[in-house]
Amino acid sequence: MKLTEKITSDNKKMISIIAVLFVIVIIGGVFYGTNSNASLEELSKPGNCSDSDGNDIFKKGAVVYADDKGRHAEEDYCVENGQQVYEWTCERTALFSSLFKATKTTRVCKKGCNNGACIK
Repeated sequence: MKLTEKITSDNKKMISIIAVLFVIVIIGGVFYGTNSNASLEELSKPGNCSDSDGNDIFKKGAVVYADDKGRHAEEDYCVENGQQVYEWTCERTALFSSLFKATKTTRVCKKGCNNGACIK
């Protein structure tokens, strides 16, 4: 194999990897996200949501969101067994939607949970 053929082959592999990563980032942004730059006034409007820890299970965070009943705040907290955390996040209400809702998911903490965050 000539040097130029190897470089071309390596370039094709790198372009493929970058393309796959780009698609993953785009799809992630379509389903999940946060409008964390929203002001308090904007967060009073239904469909807005802000996540202070950006879905990081190693940080205790909170979401502030609005629905048709008003503005709410929820904090991450440890499950009673101490091995999981309830992580609040902002999620799009529909594919390509600009509206968000707050959701709570249970995440496993390999080293345990303390004060609403997994131990590193």
